[in-house]
Amino acid sequence: MVLPGSGHIILALAKLSDGICPVAAQHNLPELDREGREALENDKPRLIEMVKHQDEKWNLMVQSALDAVDRDMLNIWPFYSVPPLDTWKSTKSRVVILGYAAHGLPPVGALDANLAFEDVQSLVLALACVNEGHIGWRDCLEWWQEDRQTRIKGVMETLAAVSKGRQAEDQKAAKIDSDWLFSLDINKAVAS
Repeated sequence: MVLPGSGHIILALAKLSDGICPVAAQHNLPELDREGREALENDKPRLIEMVKHQDEKWNLMVQSALDAVDRDMLNIWPFYSVPPLDTWKSTKSRVVILGYAAHGLPPVGALDANLAFEDVQSLVLALACVNEGHIGWRDCLEWWQEDRQTRIKGVMETLAAVSKGRQAEDQKAAKIDSDWLFSLDINKAVAS
């Protein structure tokens, strides 16, 4: 990923023998229906303009990659989030959802996959507390859901700020404090 000060470009060469280096740029757009997305995807000059936005700010490697973009291969890939759910459990607390089913987030830094692992680890540790008789199942599940939903809300707010910051003219002014995001101690949280 290359960050010049505003916006970002991802150059994603899988292996040298591919001969093609996918290039991705993120743009925040208003919601488009299917016809709107198809119209945008077929508007190759506009897509080139979007990809080459602020071209002069990129280093020579990125400028060269953008100049070599094959217009016939341009496409768009919209991504969405799952709207926050009120509950992650069934009425009788016999079914629990987690991971992508509970909190599908945009594909930014593989955070949703990591959050799914956190969901599993924290639920397993919470179940161990139930099995050891420290807490009842329903109380445990209420705590777990509230704890996870609070974390997911914070993650979504941080992702929105990061995305907005990547589009900002002055990314230094848009720095996000995300230390809390990467310093979670699930064992300690469940034990408390």
